[in-house]
Amino acid sequence: MPPKDTCCAQAANGYCLVAECPVDVVGFCEAQIRCEARGLPMASRELYYNYSLIGDPTVLPANEIYFWVNIHRGEDLVWRWMPSMEPMGDVYFVNALSPDHDCAEMIIENGMINFLSIPCFENDEECTLCYDPQTNLPAC
Repeated sequence: MPPKDTCCAQAANGYCLVAECPVDVVGFCEAQIRCEARGLPMASRELYYNYSLIGDPTVLPANEIYFWVNIHRGEDLVWRWMPSMEPMGDVYFVNALSPDHDCAEMIIENGMINFLSIPCFENDEECTLCYDPQTNLPAC
């Protein structure tokens, strides 16, 4: 696991954004643990509504456009932003929702953010995106 961050390489206006793509595949639980180890929450609602913090997505390498995000679908089949439990509302999923899909990855493509539903237990090639909208970390 990564060490706890003492500074933020992508810090601006009180925000800290860390994108990490380990060599091995990363599942949802590991992605969440990686953010916690850094002392940062996993990306969620705040990042979706403050998309400009990501910057220009066209400069991201191809393997860095799929990120696990802190979204869950509960037994009531409602998709919610975590940890606030706020319903996601009209957020677009690019794939058909299956009954076993209870997590999501964020897709940054062509200047748009969309979501792909996926089972939480699946180890996929997603990156971890940690984002703190109120960080106290100094810039690195």
